[in-house]
Amino acid sequence: MNIIEITRCVNACGLSYIRPDLSAMCDPVLRGWQRYYGRFYGSALKSVWRNMNLFLIRWLMRKHKHLAGHKTRAAEMLERLAHGQPDAFIHWSLGFVP
Repeated sequence: MNIIEITRCVNACGLSYIRPDLSAMCDPVLRGWQRYYGRFYGSALKSVWRNMNLFLIRWLMRKHKHLAGHKTRAAEMLERLAHGQPDAFIHWSLGFVP
């Protein structure tokens, strides 16, 4: 399962996913990418981690109505989540926090 399929699944299922489910769905794919690409060309993953954080920000904006239209607030909320649970996603544990 690639990241596009995960995005399609989340969008098709609406907003019923809670963050642990999203983490459980994305984490094996992200860990595999980190193991494979990170070994040989780790700097190429910076754009992947940035795009994943942007995807999570957009997801938060759809999930929580008070964040709709407030990208900065959603980014701040995601940053608090990342500092509170750094092991939720592999890129957060590597220091790529929004």
